[in-house]
Amino acid sequence: MKNLHQVSELWKLAVASIIVPLLVTVAPSHAQTCDPEKPLTRPDSRYTDNGNGTITDKLTGLMWKQCVEGKTTTKTPCDTGFAERNFWTNAHRFVDAANSDGGFAGYMNWRMPRLEELTSLQEEACHSPAINIRYFPNTPPSYFWTADRNYIVYFDYALMNHDHRYSYHYFRLVRNDNARDTK
Repeated sequence: MKNLHQVSELWKLAVASIIVPLLVTVAPSHAQTCDPEKPLTRPDSRYTDNGNGTITDKLTGLMWKQCVEGKTTTKTPCDTGFAERNFWTNAHRFVDAANSDGGFAGYMNWRMPRLEELTSLQEEACHSPAINIRYFPNTPPSYFWTADRNYIVYFDYALMNHDHRYSYHYFRLVRNDNARDTK
């Protein structure tokens, strides 16, 4: 029976890894709500749009991909494609893709953000999503994986939590802006 149970578990993982990524995840249309009584914790003045699909956080020195993995820009930032969710164990696929063929925006050192890095994007005065939507538009108000195994950051409200690595969540990649790993 043990072998049958192991085969059953492997079968479930195999089916999920093939079928679930094929499902299109569309974030519901939410209008961000900000508390007028609270000052913005991530104001526009904190960020620089580099004009190449990246945003630099002047406070942390981190460069972020502007779009959630799966979204791209055609006419307006992050207006094309579908935000992708996947297992934490598949994060390397997003990182490898961003760092291949000359890299994204000419950089080949994209990585998953650590917990404290991803929470640095959370706008505490707003929710749905809890992020600066001028610089990070079309961000789903949902959970995002961090490089810290099993830790997630919630962008509906500015929260963090942990989850098992086989849950499906979104990804946003980052790099150290002062790193020299380019083409």
